[in-house]
Amino acid sequence: MKKEKIYNIKNIVKKGVCVGCGTCVALCPQGAIELIIDKKKGIYVPKIDKSKCNNCGICLKVCPGVSIDYGQLGQEIFGKKPEDVLIGNYLNCYTGHATDYNIRYNSASGGLVTSLLIYALEKGIIDGALVTRMKKDKPLEPEPFIARTKEEIIQASKSKYCPVPVNIGLKEILNSKEGEKFAVVGLPCDIYGIRRAETINKKLREKIVLHLGIFCSHLDSFKGTEFLFHKLGIKKEEVVKINYRGGGWPGEVKIQLKNGNEKIVKLAAPLWITFHDSCLFFPIRCLLCNDLTNELADISFGDAWLPEIMQSEKTGKSIIITRTTEGERLLNQAISVGCINLLSIDINKVIQSQKTFLHFKKINIRERVKILKLSNKKYSLSSKNKISFYNKFVALFSIINSYVGSRLSIILKCIPIKILKLYTSAFYKLYGMAIKKDFNNLNFKKVYNILILHAHWGNRGDEAAIRAMIDSLKEKFPIKKIKIMIMVKSIDWFPYNDIEIIPFYPFPKIYYLDALLTLATFGKFSFTKKGKSFLKAIDGADFIIHAPGGPAIGDLYSGKLYDFPYLYRLLLGKVFKKKPLFFYAPSMGPFSGKIRNFIRKFILKRADAIILREEISAKYLKEQLGLDSYITADSALQNEIPENYIQKYMDNPEVSRIWETLKKKKVVGMTITDLGWHLKYKNNFALQERIINSLIEASKYIINKNYKIILIPQLFDESHERWEISLLKKIREIDKRKIFLLPIEVDSYAQQIIISKLFCVIGMRYHPSIFAAKNKTPFIPICYEHKIEGFVKKLGLEELMIDIENIDAIKIIDKFNYLEKNYAPIKRFLNKRVPDLVIKSRRTTEIILEKLERPK
Repeated sequence: MKKEKIYNIKNIVKKGVCVGCGTCVALCPQGAIELIIDKKKGIYVPKIDKSKCNNCGICLKVCPGVSIDYGQLGQEIFGKKPEDVLIGNYLNCYTGHATDYNIRYNSASGGLVTSLLIYALEKGIIDGALVTRMKKDKPLEPEPFIARTKEEIIQASKSKYCPVPVNIGLKEILNSKEGEKFAVVGLPCDIYGIRRAETINKKLREKIVLHLGIFCSHLDSFKGTEFLFHKLGIKKEEVVKINYRGGGWPGEVKIQLKNGNEKIVKLAAPLWITFHDSCLFFPIRCLLCNDLTNELADISFGDAWLPEIMQSEKTGKSIIITRTTEGERLLNQAISVGCINLLSIDINKVIQSQKTFLHFKKINIRERVKILKLSNKKYSLSSKNKISFYNKFVALFSIINSYVGSRLSIILKCIPIKILKLYTSAFYKLYGMAIKKDFNNLNFKKVYNILILHAHWGNRGDEAAIRAMIDSLKEKFPIKKIKIMIMVKSIDWFPYNDIEIIPFYPFPKIYYLDALLTLATFGKFSFTKKGKSFLKAIDGADFIIHAPGGPAIGDLYSGKLYDFPYLYRLLLGKVFKKKPLFFYAPSMGPFSGKIRNFIRKFILKRADAIILREEISAKYLKEQLGLDSYITADSALQNEIPENYIQKYMDNPEVSRIWETLKKKKVVGMTITDLGWHLKYKNNFALQERIINSLIEASKYIINKNYKIILIPQLFDESHERWEISLLKKIREIDKRKIFLLPIEVDSYAQQIIISKLFCVIGMRYHPSIFAAKNKTPFIPICYEHKIEGFVKKLGLEELMIDIENIDAIKIIDKFNYLEKNYAPIKRFLNKRVPDLVIKSRRTTEIILEKLERPK
């Protein structure tokens, strides 16, 4: 008789690869599975009700014990396979802690998870969080639940060094009210099960908006807790409460007894080491796990086992890895309100802090799998790492230890702790030899130190271009550190806390004497603090980027020193220090002057790639300097800004009023400048007056046609802010009921969301035209430089362009009427044309990556 095929997790349990996470219990549509404690092994195992099971196979599809395919899930979640062999995909790495002392002190290591969940709950990002606490009536058993208050979240703080069936709580999420959003907190196997469940359950995927992952070297079975109690001379019936962590860092196990006494075990004590660090109470499935740092989470958290922290830290500090933009955004929001403190660290520090168990998970696993296969157990795990001979012994010891702890724990209870500690110390001494031999054999992907020079600021267009470049670099490159030189004396606001700003140098003029010294010594010496900082940044960089922006190299913005200060920095970096140099899609030129052009060509021809954003600059470069370039598009085009970004400004009454107006009325956006700042036009007072008068008359015409107007300021640094605002207020005086002034603090990303809702834009600045095109909003560009003309020609909308030399109110009104009449075809044209420009814009980072990774 043919044997019936079984499409459930029965064989997973039989093979010993069940993690006891409870995902199958929550997702089983028939309610045919429950979790019970296997008292012989000290772990949770599923029990299947055969009368209910219909062999649908869903439990197998969501089971993290079936197989390990981080590559496939990583591709679905992050859009790419793991970029780091040890850590997986990541955006940034930090150390940090909660600012609330009580939360920090009484949590596992810094209280970040607790603080972030409280913040997300109070801000309405989530309606609850799937977390775990110990049961009141059974204090040694964990209880997953949905925390919906601050108090409940705090109840769930601290690690649990015992099996935790956290994913049973997914059932409560599935049964929650329509529209509710949740965070989940779990170990790598839990998050893996949740991610698998989300691939087959749309409702779960929509409801879970945040995955917080805890680093995990292994679980400890309930046998481990029994061993702990035996050595402390207590019975489990006497226990009222157990806290496995808390009480500062690294913490302690605190056991409260019915008679009012407490038993405390410090985490560095021999008893703790024997209980947790010896592999004696590893479930067999933990020997087959290759994820330490929770590679599928949005944010991962672990203990900061770094020498410099371990020497002094007593309260609590964590290692944090952000892996998704959602996770990074949550951290930044929490930082902005002061509920957490973070400090950026590089990926190598993370690896150093977790070195022992990264080796165990990523390298030694190969030998463990080999040995377990000898026992006729088949696991779909392998590793191609070259490993030392010592690993065979490490693997054998860890498997034997796991077997003894699960099957022969009664013998362990009879062995003195001193003997067990000696055994564990010998094990780790052998293990240290394996780590020393093996760690450098891993095929690490290179991580880069990037230096960005010539980043202009104080202008929303410059801000947008710089931020889009940084976002793209972070997405495409494995980055160790980014340093950036902002071309202003001081900076009050910068949207990245993980990027180091180096001083603007040489500035002011007194520093030019020091710059001459650096030239004379080929970049070896400087007498000033700023100069030393600059030279150090170059020395530490793997490559240098000339930032996006206007034609800083060329004649257009030339002062008394022309563009020599820009060329000086590039000379030091590329020619003297031999660093790869890339131009990140700025404009350039025109170029004139024999000596200047000789120096320009000497430096620029050595660049590894000159990437420009429009054809006119490329033409100047080719015809006047004889150099070739790549042509892409403005960097600000490449990133998508989610509409909910505007919510960060909704507390501002004026922004809220503008947002409501955009929903009801046709609104025209305007950016204004009289070019009084421009080297070419600053003394042309007649033109400046004509510009403002033309815009005033055009504004009157537009509001008389029943449109509203939003004036969109572009300058936000103190030196220019008041000057531009005075012009905008002059326009607004026409009619304050119909003309709005967007608050100056609204950043470039929020401006792009607002521009996406406008009828059209009249742009006296370059980047508002970029913002409009990017969002398929028709626009009338007023051109004062070739960068604007080049973009408009690339886009193919020359019929809407106005040359600044010929500006008057009639021309603006004529273009507006033309735009009104042809609005639908212009929108269709933008919808068709802009996606190509977005692709071109994204090519800038790709070209740099290709150049760096190309074999030499």
